[in-house]
Amino acid sequence: MSTPKINTPNGKPFKFGAFRVKQHAIGLLNMLYTSNELAEAFETDRRVILERWIGAGLPYTKDDHGRYWFSGREVEAWVKVVSARSEKRHVPEGTIWCNKCKKHVKPNDTRTGEKRRLTYLRATCPQCGRPIARVTGSKGAAW
Repeated sequence: MSTPKINTPNGKPFKFGAFRVKQHAIGLLNMLYTSNELAEAFETDRRVILERWIGAGLPYTKDDHGRYWFSGREVEAWVKVVSARSEKRHVPEGTIWCNKCKKHVKPNDTRTGEKRRLTYLRATCPQCGRPIARVTGSKGAAW
């Protein structure tokens, strides 16, 4: 089953920034929440829910007084769909991502390094000449 592509109103893909959002969604009850209650449950600001999450497709109902109501089960299902999109993507072997070129490039002059229990490759992008790096392993680092 493929997950739908969810975009914000400005056309950019919507992603959750933290693992805790997924964890808080699991604890929601099968009841209606106001935007303030939902913001408190997710430990975020009310404006994030009203501006970003609704724009990204968060299901809601609006009453006669203009208040937003969110079903706990629908929010939980929506968080699962959105967070499934943000799984790590496969990086082709022997390539490093260049932030300026916005693509994977095959570096010519790779050097290995180690810093804070991480091993990484360092190189120069063959197209734009900027320094690029890729983490290749860790020594007991708990991420």
